[in-house]
Amino acid sequence: MGYRLPICLASDCDIEMISGIDDLFLFDHIFISEILRSYKLNQAFFKHVIGHYQIEPQRILHIGDSKQDIICPTQLGMMTCWLNHRNETWTAPVKPDFEVNSLSEILDLLPKG
Repeated sequence: MGYRLPICLASDCDIEMISGIDDLFLFDHIFISEILRSYKLNQAFFKHVIGHYQIEPQRILHIGDSKQDIICPTQLGMMTCWLNHRNETWTAPVKPDFEVNSLSEILDLLPKG
């Protein structure tokens, strides 16, 4: 029997852009830049995420589809996964811990329990 891992949405979009998404998906929490008054390019955004869960950053896996989504969480010690859905080459000096081409591949990265 497995166990449930909390899954959150962390987005730079405005509240109205994701209106109703919590009816479609069972997110543990939704972090939105408009509410946090900080964007994902700023470490303060991810410090809110870490503070919410009150666990060590290295126990959080952040999945992002851009270089900007990977840099700050990596600098804070979070595990990162680049969703490379366009099959591009990573060129930034800060590298993600993992790379996948689709969200379904994420399941192979999660602990079994």
